[in-house]
Amino acid sequence: MAFGRLGNTNAFLQTVETRLIQADLSVCSGNSGGRLFNSQGKIVGIMHAIIQTEKDETQAHCSRMTFTIPGMLAGRIVNTALAGKPLTFSKLGIHMTSVKGGTKWRMAVKNVSAPAKTAGIQKHDIVPAIEDTEILDADHLTNDLIERTTPGQRVSVKVRRIDADLTFTAGLGGG
Repeated sequence: MAFGRLGNTNAFLQTVETRLIQADLSVCSGNSGGRLFNSQGKIVGIMHAIIQTEKDETQAHCSRMTFTIPGMLAGRIVNTALAGKPLTFSKLGIHMTSVKGGTKWRMAVKNVSAPAKTAGIQKHDIVPAIEDTEILDADHLTNDLIERTTPGQRVSVKVRRIDADLTFTAGLGGG
């Protein structure tokens, strides 16, 4: 057992296509697959990788930095495997870019395809939220879809188009 703190909760490594949680605590090689708990005993992550920060030949390969797969995503993966189903992730069909809107940076639709296009979302629309979750950037949108939705699910997408606030319902694709 080790105690530490969370660092970056939106870290990215080339080994996975979703966000990872950086935890600053003592871990060693072989801890992959181990659980990361919060102070209430809830699983918040599964150990994925460690970054060796100290080279001491007298110790096992240990570190003060680890990256974990978010607990919600790990739960989806395990439940899907136990059900004998293939793992698929939701796709909305938009590519986004950052644009300045007044004093704040917003996410705008750069390219749109199905299912977003079918729902009525257009190029240049600003997307402030999906299902009442504020969208901070393109990675945040991708992670929210991967971690919290399933293909075929219908979600509400809030859009700002010129001077109008609109809400569309999109059925998520899979892949």
